[in-house]
Amino acid sequence: MILIKQFNSYYNKDVWRTIKLDCTSFFYSIAGCSATIIAIIGGFIASKLISISSDRDVILDKIKEIDDELGMKTRQHKEIMQKLNDDDAYDFVRDNISMLLDNRSIDEVYKTEEKPRLDYFIMEKYWSRALEIYEEIANLDEDVFIKVNSDKVPVVLANKYTNDFDYNVCKKIIREVEKNSRKQNSNPLFSVSSLIDVDDIMPQQVGIWYHQKKGEAEQLGLRIEELRFEKMQYEDKKKQFKKPKGIKAGLCLFVTFSALGVFFPLICALINHMNTLECLCLPIISLALFGICTLSTFIYLALLLRWKNVDMEEVRHESDS
Repeated sequence: MILIKQFNSYYNKDVWRTIKLDCTSFFYSIAGCSATIIAIIGGFIASKLISISSDRDVILDKIKEIDDELGMKTRQHKEIMQKLNDDDAYDFVRDNISMLLDNRSIDEVYKTEEKPRLDYFIMEKYWSRALEIYEEIANLDEDVFIKVNSDKVPVVLANKYTNDFDYNVCKKIIREVEKNSRKQNSNPLFSVSSLIDVDDIMPQQVGIWYHQKKGEAEQLGLRIEELRFEKMQYEDKKKQFKKPKGIKAGLCLFVTFSALGVFFPLICALINHMNTLECLCLPIISLALFGICTLSTFIYLALLLRWKNVDMEEVRHESDS
């Protein structure tokens, strides 16, 4: 009887050792399979992040190019519009030079029914500037008019008024004052020729220049709108990189699979099982967790393919628009 009991105790120990070794290898197998799948997920996430980073750099470079071109086109458009506004304002002042010499306000001169080319508030600034020029000319000493240039503008004023609008207004005021003085001092029978001012006759080249600049301004305006629209599209794409589809879910799956599929089986393999019940429950739990994580991986990949198809449809819709 004593020999039989000793044999049974040794036999049970051998069976327990065999079951323990089988469970340990099973846990290691689960951890190895999980590590392989995790490596695939990690490689996918890494490649996705590298692709996103490169695409983001391309978009940032494109936005910088658009900003540079937009700044240049905006400056060109602003310069051309300034020249056109100066020309339109000078035409307005020239057509109403008599009212300027009478110190009339812009409210008396500006009439919306005549459809002026410039807005009231823009023209108000030009008219105020023209009044300032006239007031300065009226307060000049006669000695200043001794030294004049080819346009009969005093050299002092010619050096001061470097802007085209200021210089042309100054020249027009001086000629108008001179013409009025000739009318008062000359014989009325011979004053008909003085009614025609050569400066009032617009040369053909001026009209051609105006239309050319007008066309350039319109083309620049259209190009500026196109650049702003392109920049808005690239800005929207840049915002999408802040929340890339699939990356957050992939990272969560990576961490979960690592914890449940690798670390949990390894911890179970290191535990010394004291009875048969624990030895059976832990492998079943580990296998179930491995199956759940694997199924989650396939679902994630399926959803990722669906997201790609949706993105392709959105890009196709944007290109059609």
